[in-house]
Amino acid sequence: MLALALGFALAAPDAPYPTVDVTMCDNPYCIGYRTGAQMQQTIVERLDTSKGLAVLREFYETDEGKAAVEAMALYNAERYPKQHSELAGLADGSGAKYRDILLINLRSELSLYVRNTTWWQRRVARGAPSGALAAPALVEDCSDYVLRSASGDCAITHNEDNEPATLNHSYWVTARVDDSPGGEAGGAAATWTAFTYAGEMPTGAFAVSERGYGFSTNAEFPRDIKIQGVARTYLLRHLLDSSGADAALD
Repeated sequence: MLALALGFALAAPDAPYPTVDVTMCDNPYCIGYRTGAQMQQTIVERLDTSKGLAVLREFYETDEGKAAVEAMALYNAERYPKQHSELAGLADGSGAKYRDILLINLRSELSLYVRNTTWWQRRVARGAPSGALAAPALVEDCSDYVLRSASGDCAITHNEDNEPATLNHSYWVTARVDDSPGGEAGGAAATWTAFTYAGEMPTGAFAVSERGYGFSTNAEFPRDIKIQGVARTYLLRHLLDSSGADAALD
């Protein structure tokens, strides 16, 4: 038996998180579009209040930044094309700029990568504020604790500790994996539910699937970020469409 206990370090007690039901969708673009349309205000507010995103927007406007972001996006789009299409759906459905949706989904990687660029060094030299780019490289993010009883029952606790802009700018997404011929994965059709940060693909937090597995994300980050590497949001979104725990880890 696996129990998932959720602790919200940033959740307001009088503001329960809404649920977005997109089980009618049979592809990731539809999931993104309908999520974006239903949570438009929440997504736009999160993007407008994210200090880290504001810095990444500046970086993207430089030749160095645009080249880095587009190369990282291309690397992930080639490996996870269906998941990449969900970003376009989120942008189209919410009316947000595709650039912002892409940047917020690559925020963890870019927040580390950008600190080793000449642009960042020049920016620091002239005394510009860092925004939220001290996180996640230098500040603790979400943490998980796993407990196992003598009987074999397990419990996972997740401390939700993302950037302040996600306060009341998160929601649950429930979607259905299409397992018909040509669908997302093999096996019986199933739904999954994921706690989702506004503007991002499900999920950098935690999720459960009817296929009998779930996962929670512990914030650990590499010292060096390479442009040609799989981004966290793409990998975790892929896990939700896997046919089971073994396939998810393949």
